[in-house]
Amino acid sequence: MFVVLIIGMLLAVAEESFISARANARARACVENLTKIDGAKHQYILVNSLGSDAFNANPPTVQSFVGSYLGVSPACPASGTYSLGDYSTSPSCTFGSTDGTLDAHALPT
Repeated sequence: MFVVLIIGMLLAVAEESFISARANARARACVENLTKIDGAKHQYILVNSLGSDAFNANPPTVQSFVGSYLGVSPACPASGTYSLGDYSTSPSCTFGSTDGTLDAHALPT
């Protein structure tokens, strides 16, 4: 009986660690996607010689970059959605916190 109790406690600790590690891995994958989207956005701006007014007047979508600036359509592993933002802001994800914690789905400032 004592052995079963110890195994149960170890499983409870392992489960908590697994859940935390999975959340952190999803956040890191999302930040990597946001970095690639940001690079595609800057490349689009450079190729088309756009200023802030021209970009903000007719902003593209993330999906419009697939094929020409991104190889595949990026998807947040936690089911968030991506938006480009305007000319001077970074792309963002609708999932997770943006307070700088490890599980934040946002580019570092």
